[in-house]
Amino acid sequence: MNDAMVALLRKQLEGDRTLISKFAAEIALRLDVDLPLDGLRSDKLKELEPFEQERLLSTLYTPDVEERIPFEALMGPQGITQEASQAGSAAAFGVMGSISFGEDSAQFEIPEVVIERYVRLLFLDKPVDDGLASRLAAVTDSPENQQMAMAEVRHRYFSGVAVNTVLKALLDLMKEKQSFSMERWAFLMAFLPSVRIRDMATFTKALRNLVDSYREDNENPIFNQRLEDYQGGSIRSKYCGPEIKNFRLTMAKGILEDLGEEITLP
Repeated sequence: MNDAMVALLRKQLEGDRTLISKFAAEIALRLDVDLPLDGLRSDKLKELEPFEQERLLSTLYTPDVEERIPFEALMGPQGITQEASQAGSAAAFGVMGSISFGEDSAQFEIPEVVIERYVRLLFLDKPVDDGLASRLAAVTDSPENQQMAMAEVRHRYFSGVAVNTVLKALLDLMKEKQSFSMERWAFLMAFLPSVRIRDMATFTKALRNLVDSYREDNENPIFNQRLEDYQGGSIRSKYCGPEIKNFRLTMAKGILEDLGEEITLP
């Protein structure tokens, strides 16, 4: 990592986290204290085995895509080496974290194992296919949107040859038809990991199955439910609001039409 990346990493780690009751109770129990923040202020956290430190704090220190995006401006499509990533982790050792619970807050030294896990989940050492990166640069309308898209495809799921091939073909098609949008991209990022893609034919079939699953009166259509789970909802897709349903169907219809498929929405 260069100095700018290390500075960004430290800033993110130093940011205040809010502890919810479920995890507060777990921390208090494991550290044998009445109030969870008292345990973090003491040396009890340091006395735990590294795997226990990681388990207790992993929920609070797991980077999401919004935290991965700023790093894209500081590196190229190939990312950084694993050695550089590990060196960046080491450079952040000793950083003080901040956790709030109710009206109280606590400063504590973030365990090294938690920092190492956080950096691994930034996926900075996961390269983006050059062809995919160049296509994203061609279709996105701003550096911010390009960086968001790059951060999303840097996730390990998108390193597979099949999904890369499908994505590149879709981006070529959307560029030709001028149909790319960040809404459509968001749909693809949620939909693709919910199905097993081998080639464009299996992708097209999966999209058709998604549309059909809304048409069929099944209690738990599998493609809807997998997509619902990926997007973080717990309500079965049959019962999701009309706005979500319409968004998914509109996105699926547009992509299928780009692929030359005739589609009638339910």
